[in-house]
Amino acid sequence: MEACVKVRPSGVPRKAASGNPAKVCMSSTELDEFYRKVTLPLLRRARWRHGLSRDDAWDIVQDAFLLAIERIESAKNPNAWIIQVVDHLALNHKRKITRRIRLQAQWNPVRSDSSEIANSMTQDEGRDE
Repeated sequence: MEACVKVRPSGVPRKAASGNPAKVCMSSTELDEFYRKVTLPLLRRARWRHGLSRDDAWDIVQDAFLLAIERIESAKNPNAWIIQVVDHLALNHKRKITRRIRLQAQWNPVRSDSSEIANSMTQDEGRDE
């Protein structure tokens, strides 16, 4: 099985390239070697630079490789391309989590009186003894 990569001439804008771009194909062994070479550094980058959990970092790296198989357009520097994809996916993930927390706080506010009720109940239990 081969993963084909479309390549346009360097320095030529996407719209200006005449005809269909050439395809560069990676064999499954080359793709597997590339995957093994960059997976751990990408996982470390997602965890340390973006502060993601192990599971979230793994999901981000897997999504990046799925995009790479489908959309990578230049075999010129696939390492830089996939690092950029991981960074963008990690930032989008963090934005999504932040947005979800903000919306949950907006639509499901925690009642301040519930903590006061819980405190008064524990104080009442202490008096009965």
